[in-house]
Amino acid sequence: MDRLTPPPDVGASLITYMEEAFGKIAVLGDLIEILTGVEDGDTTDLGSWVNSLVNGTGVNNLIAVALHTLASLLDVVPIVGTTLADIINNIADGLNSTNSTAVTAQATADSKPSITAIPINALSTATVNTEDTTFTRAQLMAGSAASSGSGGSTTASAHTHNMDQVPQYKPAGNGSAVGEIAFIRTRVNKVYNYVGFATGGSATFAGISSAHIGVYSMNPTTGDLTLLTPTLATVDLRSTITTANKEFHVSLGSEAITAAQGDIYAVMVCQGTSVLQTCANMLCSTLSDVAKSSTQLPTKTYGYRDLTSVSGVLPSSLIAGNINYSASTKLPFYILGT
Repeated sequence: MDRLTPPPDVGASLITYMEEAFGKIAVLGDLIEILTGVEDGDTTDLGSWVNSLVNGTGVNNLIAVALHTLASLLDVVPIVGTTLADIINNIADGLNSTNSTAVTAQATADSKPSITAIPINALSTATVNTEDTTFTRAQLMAGSAASSGSGGSTTASAHTHNMDQVPQYKPAGNGSAVGEIAFIRTRVNKVYNYVGFATGGSATFAGISSAHIGVYSMNPTTGDLTLLTPTLATVDLRSTITTANKEFHVSLGSEAITAAQGDIYAVMVCQGTSVLQTCANMLCSTLSDVAKSSTQLPTKTYGYRDLTSVSGVLPSSLIAGNINYSASTKLPFYILGT
């Protein structure tokens, strides 16, 4: 194929056209300033403009308008069978398409759950449904009660002792009202709609005077507790808690708790008694009494607060220093569920 021979004056003409084109590019600068509000050297507005571009808010479309306008000014410049105007129009169309694709991709990403909202599956022996508990259900086994290790010889000689004890304990009674506290950490973002506990097999003596339950949030810095369910805390559950060998779920109603992954909550159950009454047994597990770091919060997963002087009324708040973590190895089985 023969090489195309440009007309003698094509060089001069092209130079003339380009001079006109670059002269008109200044018009583009003015146009972009008008359309975007970005002025020469204005880095603050430029930063916002770039952020808008990244977030897919339509700045591409503004640039496309500017380019289409420039193209209409430059459509006199021929480049190998096409015009500079065609090239710029194609770029502008591409920007519009890219912007549309970015917006669609962002909308798709926004519709997906974050890592804090992805359910973590667990064995049914650990949890049921999407509940969070003070310890896994697998620990509610015969032999986990503290009394299972009692009896027999204290020497190294062979001996036997009972291993079929129900994992339970009896809170202080006979005139006492002690708030039994245990802590639960949220596994994933969720809304808690009920709080639960489970009773053991030992019946009360002469019933109990009162029973209350409340859910507290824990300040991760101070360890202080704040009551999130003041209405529920006033409900007397004594007829419920005296039912032996049963798990109970108590609705939070309008006091449902929106929890974030990693939040720590405390559940408190308090049974009020007269001098002749004993508390209902609570299902529990036993833990080794290991000294914790002074900076660890909560200090232990179980603590208590003596509420005898206030007749078992749950406090609206409780500072960490007023929670008695003592040397107890028991841990009651509490639940927060959806």
